[in-house]
Amino acid sequence: MRIARIIALFSVVVLLASCQQMPLVGTSAALSAVPPSATPTAAESDVGKQALEYIRVLSVDIGPRDTASGAEERAASYLEQELKAAGFQVGRQQFPVPVFDAQVSQTAPQQHAIDAEPLRFSMTGEVTAPLLFGGLGSPDELSNAGMAGKVALLERGQITFQDKVVNAARAGAPAVVVFNNAPGPIRGSLTATGSTIPIAGITREEGQALRDALSRGTGSLSVTVRRSQMNSQNVIAEIPGTGAGTVILGGHYDTVPVTGGAVDNASGTAVLLTLAHKLAGKQFPFTVQIIAFGAEELGLVGSQAYVSDVVRQAKSQVIAMVNLM
Repeated sequence: MRIARIIALFSVVVLLASCQQMPLVGTSAALSAVPPSATPTAAESDVGKQALEYIRVLSVDIGPRDTASGAEERAASYLEQELKAAGFQVGRQQFPVPVFDAQVSQTAPQQHAIDAEPLRFSMTGEVTAPLLFGGLGSPDELSNAGMAGKVALLERGQITFQDKVVNAARAGAPAVVVFNNAPGPIRGSLTATGSTIPIAGITREEGQALRDALSRGTGSLSVTVRRSQMNSQNVIAEIPGTGAGTVILGGHYDTVPVTGGAVDNASGTAVLLTLAHKLAGKQFPFTVQIIAFGAEELGLVGSQAYVSDVVRQAKSQVIAMVNLM
């Protein structure tokens, strides 16, 4: 998607919003109405180079911008610095974020620590119990396995994490470990209703090794899930308007732990910064807010915090949004 098309899209939003109030909008449908230019102009090329440099700084110099490591906060400081350099008054909206940590260890027939990832909204707790393979975690598989009192080793696939942990709890399992059905670690979430027992994710290789060990005899596992709290922040820059209403340009700047997130979402953040420089010093018949949302990868926490704050003030003042995902 060419950066110049995004700027053209914002021009359309400005024109429409100045005429009448409109619902919140995303970019996907509206962009199809903005024809791309056949050949980039010199100005478009400069805009593209600037956006590419922002992507490089975010995804390479700063790198993974997950909330728990503190790298997200470093990215927030960089965004704040760039927006101030463009001439904006910039603020931060702080909000709490629940952070989960998981530890899994094989305790028999041998001691072995296993790299594990928590699933968001898991019940916290510590369980050590015999291990039993329960397939994909369907009700039939778990009831037939005799799962009561045993840690359920389940394979990812076919049904959701939420269904797996609910089914395992109903079968009497005190904890669940899900192993991946593809290379790499599991990162995921239960629904907001959460679970009544701890659940953690491990790699396919570790899961298959545990399953192979069970085929040769019995084994046991220790599963621990803890929850703590950290702070995250939305970075908000504003151009006060000459009239009522607010148009929002937004996108999240955080990532999952293992990637620099050039596409998801350094690209959208780069467009925000590039637009900020293009819009600085201009006047509009409404207020323009440029918002970089934090903790999106932890469950849209930053955007939810912003919406909650807007609801407490005047939601009716928001007349349009361009979401750069």
